[in-house]
Amino acid sequence: MELPLEELRAIAFHGRYKAPEEACGIIVGGKALPCANLSHFPKSRFELDSELWLKHDIQGFYHSHRSEEHTSELQSR
Repeated sequence: MELPLEELRAIAFHGRYKAPEEACGIIVGGKALPCANLSHFPKSRFELDSELWLKHDIQGFYHSHRSEEHTSELQSR
């Protein structure tokens, strides 16, 4: 799946905004939708609300990774 540059920028912004916690979200209709990280350990893990799977036709999800070298490395699936 390829996302428009505007959506990739939105994902990167979300990762920087939520730092030092992991940012996460879903891809629906080619758009990135930020979601709450429900993990009890948000600095090292992410957890999405399971209701999202029932409410949306999810094409993919994303989440950020924390590292010593970078403020936010992002992985998109």
